[in-house]
Amino acid sequence: MLGVRYKIALREGALRLKIGARSEVELASIPGDVFSSRGSKLRFQRSDEGAPSHFVLDAGRVRGIVFERVQQEGLTSPRRTDQWPCT
Repeated sequence: MLGVRYKIALREGALRLKIGARSEVELASIPGDVFSSRGSKLRFQRSDEGAPSHFVLDAGRVRGIVFERVQQEGLTSPRRTDQWPCT
């Protein structure tokens, strides 16, 4: 486990990513549940129920890092923020 969490939230109609204390960035949509930002790609995978369950990160030469979804309690759409720790 890398001990890093990515926070992903839907804000103002766009999916946004925040990593630690870094500034939040908007994720650009690519067909097939794939999003990109600053040269990195996040490929979301869905559970049998259809909800995103994890994503695979490709960032430059680093490829295939898996992050699993952890929902925060008490938050509801559209401001729900999910945390995605690396496994």
